Amino acid sequence: MKKRKLLLFLILICITLFTVTGCFGNNKKSITTEEFETKLKKKNFIINDVKATQFSDVPEISKGVIAIDETNNYQIEFYECTSTESAKTMYERNKQIFESDKGNNSAYTNVDLNDYQKYTLTTSDKYKVLTRINNTLIYINADKKYKNNIKKILKEINY
Repeated sequence: MKKRKLLLFLILICITLFTVTGCFGNNKKSITTEEFETKLKKKNFIINDVKATQFSDVPEISKGVIAIDETNNYQIEFYECTSTESAKTMYERNKQIFESDKGNNSAYTNVDLNDYQKYTLTTSDKYKVLTRINNTLIYINADKKYKNNIKKILKEINY
């Protein structure tokens, strides 16, 4: 009985240490805008730089591109912010907008770590994704029928 309690106690200590030290934490590494462009161009996406046209007056965004699939059915937006805090703020604002679209027949996921946040929302007709790694952010608001394509691409770029 004492050995069992001691073993349980040691397991709890190990779990606590792993949790506190971050050993179970984020293993995701952000990519640059250039890496994002290169990876999606290889998949025949059309890349448009939107920093100068749509976000020139937003100093928190240092780079921004939109990758449009070759059939022009959905797009993946990628932003590099000037800081992690700016990316967190942008993530939270967009998450609130996504959450306002939740209904009775929708499903969502939410991961919230220090350097990594991901929120997905599937409604009756839409698939929405926000992913933040460090100072980068991915934004997707697409028709639900492209959900599997999008998930595959995000997995390939580790977002």
